Amino acid sequence: MTTLKEFLAKKLKQSKIFKYLPSDIQEKILVCNEKYLYRTFKKYLNKLKQISEQLKPVTREDCFDRYYINDYIEQNKHYIKGDVLEFAGGDIVYAEKYGNNPNIKIMTADKHKDIYPNADYFVDLENIKTLPEDKFDCIIATQVIMYMKDVVKTLENLKYMLKPNGVLILTVPGPLFHHSKNSHHMFSFTEESIKYLCQKVFNNYENFQYYGNLEYTQYMLYWMKKNHYWGEDDNEYLYTLVMGITAKNITK
Repeated sequence: MTTLKEFLAKKLKQSKIFKYLPSDIQEKILVCNEKYLYRTFKKYLNKLKQISEQLKPVTREDCFDRYYINDYIEQNKHYIKGDVLEFAGGDIVYAEKYGNNPNIKIMTADKHKDIYPNADYFVDLENIKTLPEDKFDCIIATQVIMYMKDVVKTLENLKYMLKPNGVLILTVPGPLFHHSKNSHHMFSFTEESIKYLCQKVFNNYENFQYYGNLEYTQYMLYWMKKNHYWGEDDNEYLYTLVMGITAKNITK
C-alpha cells in the first residue's frame, strides 16, 4: 500500500514546482519516488507470475521455441526427401509434416526406450559405434546438440550418418534461451559459435536464421506458451532465442 510520504513524493515529482526545489530536497523526493516505483513494479511482476501459471504450455508444440522451429523447418523443407532421420521428442514429426513423401526413421537416446518405444534407433549420439553410417539424405535435429557434452563429436557423428551430399537441418537455443534445472541442457549458442562449429565439422554452412524478440523473451522468463492472438512478429537480434542453420556432407 502506498504511504502518504510516497504519495506526496510522486505528486511533487510530477508537479511544475519540482525543478525549483533545493537539490537536497529533490534528491529525497526522487529516492522516495523510486521506492514507490520499485514496489509497484514488483507488484505487477507478482501478478504476471500468477497469470503465467495459467498460460504454461500444455504440449511441447505450444512452446514459443517450437513456433520458431516450425518456421525454420518449413523454410528448408525442400531438403526433406529420400531417407530422412529425425530425433524423437515432440508431438509433431517435422519430416512427415513438411517433407516430400520421405522415408522417415526416428532416433532417440538409448536411455529413452521407455519414453519412445516405437523409435527405429536407440543410440548414444556421442558413440559412433552405435550409429548407422552413410544412411540418410537428410537429418533433422531440432534442439538436440544442446544436450551433448561433446558438441564437436556430436556434429561429426551426425555427419557420419549422412549420405554424400546429405543435409543436416539443425536448430539450437540462442544465448537467451534456458530450460529448467532438470532438463540436462548443457549448451546455448551464439551466431558465431554455431557457424564456427558447422564450418569446423562440415567445412560449410548456409541458411542461418535467428529468431526472437523482447515479448517472447519475457514469455520465456515465465515459461509461457506462444501468444496465438498476436499478429506478425519481427525478430530482434538482441533477443535471440532460437537459431537455425543447415550444413551439407559435401564430398569431392
